[in-house]
Order: sequence, then structure tokens, then C-alpha cells
Amino acid sequence: MKGSPPAIAVSPESRPRDRRIDLCYVIGILLVVAGHSGADIRFNSTALFRWIYAFHMPLFFALSGYLFRYGGGSGRITLPQFVRRRAWRLLFPLWFWTTLVFVPKGLLSAYAMRPSELSVAAYLHAFLYPADNPIRPFWFLEVLFEVGVVGYLADRWSRGRKSLLVAAAAVCIVVNRLLAPTGGELLMLPDVLWYTAFFLLGMVACDCRERFWKALSRPAAWVFWGAASLVTLWLPSHVAAPFYALAGILFVASCSAVAVGSGLRLPYVWDLRRYTFTVYLLHVLPVGLLRGLLYPRLPVDPQLFSIVLFLSGVIIPWMAGRGISGCVPPSKRGDRLLRRLFGL
Repeated sequence: MKGSPPAIAVSPESRPRDRRIDLCYVIGILLVVAGHSGADIRFNSTALFRWIYAFHMPLFFALSGYLFRYGGGSGRITLPQFVRRRAWRLLFPLWFWTTLVFVPKGLLSAYAMRPSELSVAAYLHAFLYPADNPIRPFWFLEVLFEVGVVGYLADRWSRGRKSLLVAAAAVCIVVNRLLAPTGGELLMLPDVLWYTAFFLLGMVACDCRERFWKALSRPAAWVFWGAASLVTLWLPSHVAAPFYALAGILFVASCSAVAVGSGLRLPYVWDLRRYTFTVYLLHVLPVGLLRGLLYPRLPVDPQLFSIVLFLSGVIIPWMAGRGISGCVPPSKRGDRLLRRLFGL
């Protein structure tokens, strides 16, 4: 069976780095931290929370699909190699940090927003039901692994034909909407369908990248997709959720296209891009500790404290990543292991 078409099946080294995708990742990770930075449960009812959660995770899956295709797709690597690399990149940090946090969170359960039981059954449950992981945002790592494998197989099956990928994405969305998942299913399999759709659409966007970025580089596109993404605040809908997610993704992509096309100098943004995965892995630690241990004891405005949580969730992991990257060169096996645990 053929893999990706020859025009796509090239080594990653032969393609230049796309700053528009880099900027999308940085915007995405800032949205993730912002969405996790509420001082208390009241944040979940705010317009900002609802807007972020309409599209920020589909954005990452679309970017992952785009980069999968940009790097050569299934024509560059065999399935066993792909699975090993994805497991090393995603599942190894998932196992390590889940294990590290499981015991102390169980002991400090009374102070956590999501109390967890301290038992072997609960430990195994955290991996079989990713939404119940003691580090809740880590469901993303497990689901991204699953979606990546499905995306690889879809790329092989479709032989690079965009029409088949779009059709498969549409089927995934329809089935997911019909199932109406709660997120608590085994391996989050219904959600895998939902996010696979955006992974496949990201692959299609990469195939059409010249037209895609040209259309989004106009300021009018930035305004249109930004306004479209805000509709979810007034007309929330289970059926329309795919359209809101696509609008948010295209809004972020348009912002990136306009910013890069205008030649903006963003040195701190490009530096942060090197550590976006580190921020994802580590941001829950300062945010969770500050929120669980300090907020209940301080007479502080919740909005102000949310800003503190956001800044700590970005800056502390970013600086940690910079420090580890500078002190632990990827020259020895043990050093590479340590860097991998911190998303480097």
C-alpha cells in the first residue's frame, strides 16, 4: 500500500521551519494555560473560558496533523517506528509525571480541586480513563498518541487523497456528535474520533498550504474568523461545535499569518516556541500548588489571582525548560532521558 504522495514524502530536514505554525503553537499554549488558570470554579462560567474551550484543543490536533504531513507523513516512516517514537515522546512523560504526582496528590487530596483516591486501582484507572488522570490535562498526551496512530493509518489508506481525508474527518465528527461523549469513556475513544477529524483536516491544510496561508494572511480573514469564533458565546450548540472549533483554529492561524507576513520581530515568542511542550507538561505544578495551597488562605481578588496563576504557569516552566536545556546537553542516553521527561 502506498503512503503519502511523492510531493509530501520528503525528509523534515529538507523543509524550512514555518514560523506561522510556530506562532500558532505559542498562541495555543498560552490559551491552554489561561484556560487552566481560574482561581476557582466560577472561572468556568466566564466568557473567556467558554471561548478558549471551544477550540483550543482541536487547534493542537490540527497542528499535529499539519506537521505530520509537513514532515513526510506515513511515507517517511514505518508504522512500528512511528508508534515507538510517539510513545517515547508522549507516553513516557505521561507515565512518569502521573506516577510522580499520584501519591502526593492522593495525600493532599483535601486541598485539590479534583480529589483522587490513593490505591492501585485508582492508579490503573488513571491510564485507562485519561480524563481521570490526577494531572487532568495529561489526557491530551494519551489521546494525541491514539489520534496519531489513527492519522497514520488514515494517511496510508487514503494514499494522500484530500477528498478521502475530508470525508473521513466528516464521518468522525458526525459519529462523535451522535455519541455525545462525556469524556469519561475507556481511553476516551469517542473523543479520539472528534480529535482525529481535526488531525486529518490539518493534514489537508498542509497539502493546500500555499492557498491556505494566502487566504488567511489578509486582515479581513483575521476579523471574520475572530468574529465567527465569538458566536459560540451567544449561541452555544452541540451540533455547531465543529464549526466553532474550526472558526477558532482559523482565527489563530490567521493571526499567525498576518503577524509573520508583516515581519513582526518576536524573539521571545520564538524562544517560547522551543519550550511549549515543557510548559504543557509542567504548568499544572505551579498553578495547582498556588491555587490549592495559597488561594484559600489569601484575601485576594480571584481575577487578580488568576493572572498570577497564568504568569506562573507560563514563566516558571519556560524558565525551567531553558535551564534544563542549557545544563543538560543531549549527548548521553541519561541526559536525553531527562530532557524527554521535560518535553525537550
